Amino acid sequence: MVDWYRKFHVPNNMVLAAVGNFPEGEFSEMVRETLGSLPQGPLPDPAAGEPPVRAEPEEAFERRESQAVWVALGYPAPPLTDRGYAAMEVLDAILGGSMDSRLFVSVRDTRGLAYQVGSSYIAMGSPSLFLVYLGTRPEQFEEAKAVALGEVERMAEEPVLEEELRAAKTFLKGTFLMSQERNIDQAALLARFELMGLGYGFVEEYPELIEAVTREEVQRAAREYLAGPYVLGAVVPEGE
Repeated sequence: MVDWYRKFHVPNNMVLAAVGNFPEGEFSEMVRETLGSLPQGPLPDPAAGEPPVRAEPEEAFERRESQAVWVALGYPAPPLTDRGYAAMEVLDAILGGSMDSRLFVSVRDTRGLAYQVGSSYIAMGSPSLFLVYLGTRPEQFEEAKAVALGEVERMAEEPVLEEELRAAKTFLKGTFLMSQERNIDQAALLARFELMGLGYGFVEEYPELIEAVTREEVQRAAREYLAGPYVLGAVVPEGE
């Protein structure tokens, strides 16, 4: 653990972000006094690798003492720096990112097949993940999975409605602003964008990129990333 720390936590591999009402000169001097003596080191090589190519879906089940089935379906997704990032953000909001999303309405509200259901686009600086998750009763697992997969497939087969697109954009831009209510959250966001190579100014570009997404781009992203085989991991009750 110490070796890992010394390898990655070198000044030339760090970004320091600060947000708040403070004298800039005094803060800079404090940083120099506190961290200025840290020795530089060679930059670590980025982790290599690409998602494996799959011809068929893969499923894995783990049995535990539980009364419910908890499922996660994963698909490869574009990194944060990819041109398709904004379209995937909008896709996620429409499919399962909110309580009026397609998955929530179709799986939970209409059919009552899940305690919890949704999706999440986990964008990183390298190959990333799109996740569909749900919790359901054992006897409803197969139907819930089938309905969820049907909604994923529909994203690729049909253009989203204009009202869905508008609602998703409003939701994303609103939650993005709300995520910056605290100074520490703003600083973390600025540092993340800087570390990803987008620059801290990306915080101003994000709403514009979301607003520019079209229905065609959402469908294109679904066809590119969600039309292939999925990987499923599930926790099921013992004896099932």
